[in-house]
Amino acid sequence: MVTLRTELEFIKSYALLKIRFENKFNLQLDLDESVLDTCKIAPLTLQLLVENAVKHNRMSAQEPLLVRVYKENDYLVVQNRLQRRASPETSTGTGLDNIINRYALLTDKPVWAGEQGDLFVVRVPLI
Repeated sequence: MVTLRTELEFIKSYALLKIRFENKFNLQLDLDESVLDTCKIAPLTLQLLVENAVKHNRMSAQEPLLVRVYKENDYLVVQNRLQRRASPETSTGTGLDNIINRYALLTDKPVWAGEQGDLFVVRVPLI
């Protein structure tokens, strides 16, 4: 387990995606400073979820991909608008399954992932 602060520091350095994709990608972190050292998650959870969003969605300067991360109750929520690629990448579902299985070992609170309207949303329990 790592604190949210540690995971966010890693994901901010990983946000080189923003440099690579210039104005086509944005990572919006809406987290209160007060939860960064008190809440924990499994390492690399955010990296896998951001990679998943980039893999499955198109992005352009006209329609940038926005990945939003925020806390809701006892969950870390990662969401992005569905902007499906015209030619979807082949998906094995391994990344999301890996997250679900890791959290099943850490807590009895489930990970939830799915579509809500025009959003793809993942809710990860905070520990």
